[in-house]
Amino acid sequence: MNKKLIALAIATAFAAPVAMADSGNVVIYGRMAVSYDNVSGASTAGADTANETRSRVSSNNSYLGFKGSEDLGNGLAAVWQWEQSIAMETQGINEQTSTTTTSGNQSKRNTFVGLSSKSMGALTFGVQDSPLKVSTKPIVAFGDDTVADFRTLFTNPASSLRPANSALYTSPDMSGFVGMVMLAAQNEQGNSSWSDPALYSLSGSYTNGPIFASVAYENVKAVAASNSDTTLKTTRLAFGYDFGAGKAGIGYEKEANSGQLVGVAGNADNKAWYLSGQFNISANDVLKAAYTKRGDVTGAGAVVGGIGGVAICSSCDAKQWAIGVDHNMSKRTKLYALYTTVQNGTNAAYSLGGGATGIHQVLSRTGDSTRAVSLGMTSTF
Repeated sequence: MNKKLIALAIATAFAAPVAMADSGNVVIYGRMAVSYDNVSGASTAGADTANETRSRVSSNNSYLGFKGSEDLGNGLAAVWQWEQSIAMETQGINEQTSTTTTSGNQSKRNTFVGLSSKSMGALTFGVQDSPLKVSTKPIVAFGDDTVADFRTLFTNPASSLRPANSALYTSPDMSGFVGMVMLAAQNEQGNSSWSDPALYSLSGSYTNGPIFASVAYENVKAVAASNSDTTLKTTRLAFGYDFGAGKAGIGYEKEANSGQLVGVAGNADNKAWYLSGQFNISANDVLKAAYTKRGDVTGAGAVVGGIGGVAICSSCDAKQWAIGVDHNMSKRTKLYALYTTVQNGTNAAYSLGGGATGIHQVLSRTGDSTRAVSLGMTSTF
């Protein structure tokens, strides 16, 4: 009897905080994502004479969050969210370099507060994904919880951001159409040696049955060390169709840089294409494939892979292939296996995993290629 009473007391102690949170309209959520990878890439950018192959355990954009709302009457509610990334291993994001961190990759994610109305939409303030960043999410086969992250080639690290100091308006759902507009201050402290960098991002998406379509535009005004302004203008289109037994998607992106970027003067324009397909091979298993193509960069001082600049822009293209299978053990937990590779043009140095600071980073030298085989698990709550 005493053992039963002790067990009941322990269970009650753990359940009480959850009950209190629920009564206060607080939701606890998160994602734990980890993988065992075999990767081939440069251990340091440009230093090796041959690719290095190694195995590793990766923490893939895991996070913990709290969110809640309060009914203010007349269809209006106060909403808030706090979200923090979690590293389940200690080396941090520089998996292929000699740099080691003790804290891992821990940073603030979508964290905001604001007002929401079913008839007028929502206005929130804080650290938030930009409309451009989320505009292609429904067509992505391999997202930010795998080493095959589509952002390796499809987006410049200087765009598709989660800016701080942002104000975001999201319209109500109007027969499948949702609009988003964001303004963000990039230098709110007003450093006198800088200009006034800012970000403007907007999107419109339409979802109706099996059809998804979106268009987005983002203008990032930054400042270089020489106090010369830089702008990065990005236009993105996406279309997806759900066939029932599977789905397919296509995305297009055009970037236009002007001014001075990464210390290299000049202009640079770039285009990228993304194709994805998913097929349900059983009730719990999904076969997935994706192809990304980033074209040559035009203009002197073009930025390659968000790492540096080159003056000669021919053969600055790159391609990425990814293929994998998901096994859904439940609605919240899945196992997966995948293979992905990035093949760089002669003058390109794109790194698998999304640039020099990518979560799943596998560095590459100019004109070289990287690849990864990954076995992973993702569980959401």
